[in-house]
Amino acid sequence: MSNTPPPADSLWSVPPADPNVHVADLPRLTGQNALVLDLLRAGDRLTPREAYEQHAITRLAARVYDLRRAGFDVKSDYDTKQKCAVYWLGKPAA
Repeated sequence: MSNTPPPADSLWSVPPADPNVHVADLPRLTGQNALVLDLLRAGDRLTPREAYEQHAITRLAARVYDLRRAGFDVKSDYDTKQKCAVYWLGKPAA
């Protein structure tokens, strides 16, 4: 498999948050994984309720797990007010 980057007009033209993510791993992120990654890259903080109500994603924690396994630095915390997890994309290492 080649390590050449995908076309510039694709979702993957933006480099991953973690520079250790190999280009060959990127095509595996499709569907809901790609949607969640796109939302997190936009700087959004995402809760399971927002993911479900706005994007019909019923298992946000599973999508976050997939992104973490692919090497993305997805951070999380517990929101005591909403009583649920909140996810965001960490900054790349300098």
